[in-house]
Amino acid sequence: MTSDIQKEELWVLCFGDSAEFARDFFAIDGITTVCEYSDNTLIGMASMIPTASDSALRGDYVYGVCVHPDHRGQGVFRKLMERCEQIALNNGDDFICLIPATEALVESYSKMGYSISVALCDSASVSTEKLSVSCEGFRRFVATDEDTSPAVSFGLMKPLGNKVTEDMSFSFSERMGEI
Repeated sequence: MTSDIQKEELWVLCFGDSAEFARDFFAIDGITTVCEYSDNTLIGMASMIPTASDSALRGDYVYGVCVHPDHRGQGVFRKLMERCEQIALNNGDDFICLIPATEALVESYSKMGYSISVALCDSASVSTEKLSVSCEGFRRFVATDEDTSPAVSFGLMKPLGNKVTEDMSFSFSERMGEI
């Protein structure tokens, strides 16, 4: 099992965020983190945040997909995404959605079947805290006691069944409240 310290170190290396940010992110209950290893060393990870659609479909928002720079171009990214999809299917989820951080990633995700552009409500409620999330797609969050208005961003989605339509929007808070 991967220690939180290993995940925090890889997060800081790949995204440039502070160790405190990474520690706070991995402390959130209900988030599943998929890890990939080489010789017992963490080389890649992706987190899955439960979400729901406006038509009560269940899915996951994939966030923080990263691969150690020394292991890029070796299929680790694809393996992580395939494992996320398998976990979602095993959980009976209907879709996976995400917000590509760069234009180059849009093409990479498209090659894996992510094609439907969806509106994502990026305000999430966890336990008694509110997480205010920027439209950059969970790249930054701040715990706050104040109510936050949900912002809307656009991302990509991969249907995992035939229930998904192109005119759906998603809210993280509906599923996070179940946890």
